[in-house]
Amino acid sequence: MAGLLFSPYLFRITMQFSNKGITWGAAVYCNVMKDKANIKNSVKIVLCIFLLLVIVQGVKAAETYQFVMKWGSNGSLNGQLYLPQGIAVDTSGNVYVADGFNARIQKFSSDGRFLAKFGSNGSLNGQFYYPEGVAVDSSGNIYVSDTDNGRIQKFSSTGTFLGKWGSWDYSVGWVNGTVDMPVGIATDTFGNVYVGDNCALYLPKCVQKFSSTGIFLGKWGAFGTGDGDFQVAMGVAVDRTGNVYASDYGNHRIQKFSSTGIFLGKWGTYGSGDGQFNCPVGVAVDASGNVYVVDMGNNRIQKFSSTGTFLTKWGSYGSVDGQFIRPLGVAVDSSGNVYVSDTENNRIQKFAPGQNAPAILMVDSSPQGVRVYIDTQYRGDTPIILTDLSAGIHQLKIFGIPGETCNPEYAINENVVLEAGKTVSISRTYKCPGFEVIFAVSGIIGAGLLFIKRRK
Repeated sequence: MAGLLFSPYLFRITMQFSNKGITWGAAVYCNVMKDKANIKNSVKIVLCIFLLLVIVQGVKAAETYQFVMKWGSNGSLNGQLYLPQGIAVDTSGNVYVADGFNARIQKFSSDGRFLAKFGSNGSLNGQFYYPEGVAVDSSGNIYVSDTDNGRIQKFSSTGTFLGKWGSWDYSVGWVNGTVDMPVGIATDTFGNVYVGDNCALYLPKCVQKFSSTGIFLGKWGAFGTGDGDFQVAMGVAVDRTGNVYASDYGNHRIQKFSSTGIFLGKWGTYGSGDGQFNCPVGVAVDASGNVYVVDMGNNRIQKFSSTGTFLTKWGSYGSVDGQFIRPLGVAVDSSGNVYVSDTENNRIQKFAPGQNAPAILMVDSSPQGVRVYIDTQYRGDTPIILTDLSAGIHQLKIFGIPGETCNPEYAINENVVLEAGKTVSISRTYKCPGFEVIFAVSGIIGAGLLFIKRRK
C-alpha cells in the first residue's frame, strides 16, 4: 500500500509494504518553497520522485493469482465431471483428474481439451470405486488412490493397467503395505510413491512409502494430535529434495517430513486467518519448493514457503470465476500455473501467477491535485492508498506507461471535492480492457482512498 500527503508546496509520500509477514515502511518529504523559481521546484519534485522509485524498486509485495480459465460441468460425458477429487500434472503439462463419482480418470490438455479417459465402476483391475487421488511420475506412469476399494492402482500414460497393491487380507489383518482408504498420493524424483491414508487407533500408518512397483518401504504417523500424528492424512506432496508435505485434515495443519518420515516441522491452526485452516485437503509443491494447500472449509487456496511462511491466498465461497465450493485437489505445472478441483462446482479452474504490487510507478503533485502513473499489467486487489488529502477541490488523473498499445492516458480526469462529513465515490473503467480504477473518499476531512484493481 502506498500513501500521499500533499499541499500546494509541501507533500510527503509514505509507503507501507507487507512481505512474508513483515511490514515495514518508508517516507519521502518534498518541500517546494513558494518563493523559489519554478525550475527549482521542478528539480526538487523530480529528485523526490526518483527517491520514491528507488525505494519502490526494492520492494516485493504480496503475489497475486489471476483466473485464467475453467472447464467441466456436472455429468458423465467426456469432459464432464461428477465431484472431481485429486488432480495431477505431467511433465508435458497434461492434467489428470480423479473423477470421483464417475469412477474414472480423465486426461486433459493444459487448456482444458478432453484427451482421454479410463476406468469404470467396479473392483476388477482397472476399475475404481470412488477414486480420490491421482499422481504422475517423471516417466508418465499414473498412480491412483482407489479409495473405496482400498488399494493403489498403477497405469501407463495411456491408461493401460500395470499393477495394484495394498488390498486387505481379512484373514491376516493389517500388515505393512496394507491401505485402508487411501486419499492423497504423490511421487518423488526416484519414482517412489507416497500415500496418505485414513488414520485410526487400530491403523497406525497415516503415510506410507512404496517403490514404483508397490514394494513397501516405510510408514509413519499415528492417530493423534502430537508432532507427526494425524487425524487423516488427506493430501501428500513431495518436493525436489525429497521432503514430504502432508495435510493433517482433522488437526487443521500441514506437517513436513523427510523422505524417511522424520518430523521436520508443522504450521497452521483452526481458523480463517492467513495461515490458518478449516480442514486442509490437497497439497502441491512447485519447482521452487513453495507449498499450495486446498483450504477446503474456507473455500480457498493458500500458498506458503517451504518452511510454512504465508505468502498469499485466493478464493472464496461461490460459483463465479475464481470462487470455490468445497475444493479438494490442487496441482502446479512447471510454469507455475495452478489447477484446482472445484469439487462441488464440478469443474477445474486454472490460475496463473500475476505481477506483484505495488502498481505505482510514479507520483507527482501540484496545487491542483495528484497524478499517479501505474503499471497497467498490474494484477490483483492490493489497494494503493492516498492519505491525508486536504479539503477542497483536487484533480485526479490516472496514466499508463507511455508506449503501451493502449491509450496511455485513461478516462480518469475528475475534479474531486472533499468536504467534511460527506462521502464522494467515483468509479470509472480504463480504456484498456480488463482494468478498473475506483476512487473513494471518506467523509472525514484529510482522508482518501485510491483503489487500483485489475478485473479480467
